Amino acid sequence: MIVSAAEVPASLAAEPDRSARLVDRIGLSFVLRDLCRRRSSLEVHTRTGLLTGTIDRVGRDHIDLAVHAAGTLRRTQEVHQYRIVPLAEIQLVRLS
Repeated sequence: MIVSAAEVPASLAAEPDRSARLVDRIGLSFVLRDLCRRRSSLEVHTRTGLLTGTIDRVGRDHIDLAVHAAGTLRRTQEVHQYRIVPLAEIQLVRLS
């Protein structure tokens, strides 16, 4: 979309009738960041299968998952692999 220079200031102005509510900002990334901070062991169901592990980081469009056996704590010796999982591939997240 191409706009003229005169249209730019209007596009940057705040929308007066829309207030930023917390419920509008809460999404999947918000919840996944909380699980990451808590170091929760979980199951991540994707289109290609099931992964169990702990979230190491949450990016804008993906999570970094340390894969380990369900029911074990995330310890270096327990981690089998590290996976980058796109948020668009996640179908279900379940605490284990």
